[in-house]
Amino acid sequence: MTNEFGEIRVQQFVPTTAMEHIEEAMSALSCSLETFGHASPKLLFTDKVNSDKSFFEACFPSLTTEISQRTTVSSDSYAHLPKLNLPDNSSVTMHTSANEINAAMTNLLELADQSDGTFIVGLDAEWTFNRYRPSWTPVSIIQIAYNECNVMIIKLKHQTVLPQALLTFLSRDDIIKAGKNINGDLSRLQQSYRDQPLNVKGQVELGTFCRERGLITSGNSSLAVICAHVLQRHLPKETSVRESNWDGNLSRKQIQYAALDAWASLEIYRRASLVPIVNGETRNPEVIPGSLVTLLSDDTTHRVALGRVLENQPR
Repeated sequence: MTNEFGEIRVQQFVPTTAMEHIEEAMSALSCSLETFGHASPKLLFTDKVNSDKSFFEACFPSLTTEISQRTTVSSDSYAHLPKLNLPDNSSVTMHTSANEINAAMTNLLELADQSDGTFIVGLDAEWTFNRYRPSWTPVSIIQIAYNECNVMIIKLKHQTVLPQALLTFLSRDDIIKAGKNINGDLSRLQQSYRDQPLNVKGQVELGTFCRERGLITSGNSSLAVICAHVLQRHLPKETSVRESNWDGNLSRKQIQYAALDAWASLEIYRRASLVPIVNGETRNPEVIPGSLVTLLSDDTTHRVALGRVLENQPR
């Protein structure tokens, strides 16, 4: 941290970006300013205004004084897009006990058995996170979107072991589980139940899946960015909801947030699966020679080239 003259007042090496690591230094700086009769800061620049704002205002209350008008400038580059909403006829159900979870997952497995070919779901997970008091926490909920407009939210807070039907669902490779950072979510789920080895199959990382099809430029893109490029919709990611307590009774906003993430994952996979892989080194064996291929612009809003799959593709 520097002052208005570019002089370094605080410099600290930290293991993560969590603000907790500099809380003591900020407190010492505030005391130093007061001890030597200097005014507390009235203006502060940071590269993460939305997430850092409450922390710095707590450290320096002077940042909240003498403000005649507050203007919030959205850092969301896709806020101009139509907002992604669940379909009007959507169904969101909550399952808490082991019996409820097993019953819900059994019904889902039956739907998968009745489907023609691969059964596709959108999968996501949430856990409690506090950027000011960071610590490892287990998975709180798993949300699964399926069919036309169904989402089930599975609460794991009181589950000492994962219900058997959920384990069966995770192990079936004929059920495609599409999600952003899905491997990270599943890894945390495994860490949450260390004594119960998971045999997960059928997971699809949406970042890689969409990048291979030229829909995004980076596989590390967030779900909101992928949603904007593939679905042309704005996926709200409110920090106060994302970093809330997911272990207690879920609020309407939390339920909406969780359901939308799973639903967006499912819809992104469905839309992206219609686009052939554009990287010749990862040829899709199901693409039929002569099939029409459309090359879209980076924002996927207009067509820039049109062609067909060659009979003899170069290796």
